[in-house]
Amino acid sequence: MRNLFPGTGRILVCLLVLIPIASAQSRTPEDLMSQVLKALETKDESAMKAAAITNDEVKKFIWPAVAQNISGNGMNADKFSARYAETSGLGLSTVFADFGGHSWQLVKVAMEPAQKQSKSYRLFPAPLLTIRDEGGQERTIRLVGGILEQAGTYKVSTYYVTSGKK
Repeated sequence: MRNLFPGTGRILVCLLVLIPIASAQSRTPEDLMSQVLKALETKDESAMKAAAITNDEVKKFIWPAVAQNISGNGMNADKFSARYAETSGLGLSTVFADFGGHSWQLVKVAMEPAQKQSKSYRLFPAPLLTIRDEGGQERTIRLVGGILEQAGTYKVSTYYVTSGKK
């Protein structure tokens, strides 16, 4: 039997790899927080990182919002995004230590108005989550430090939650 469509095997493989990525996009803050809670339950660090913004998104959306306040002392977008990633990583470690390995049911997500927005994105402060554990006990927490909505997709802007917001 001849291969009538040479090279289609590679295309199919590429499409199969992209399908899970596309389906993982969060279209609401509730979808995003449910995705984060599921990743916490299974201790899936790669899923947690996939739910967060990239270094390029930090440079594009976060840096311009803070640049005029911290751009002195040789700070630039590259240095800022590296420091931002490090801080978010510390927050991620704390979130794993405090909530990882447990099953949490999302009850409610309370969002405050966007702190910064333009025609192409909105940057929200840390949402207030109500979650329920396996025993039915509810808690209200700030699990992430902020959310970015861009083109109808929601991502964690940072896992670092300031001590005043926990």
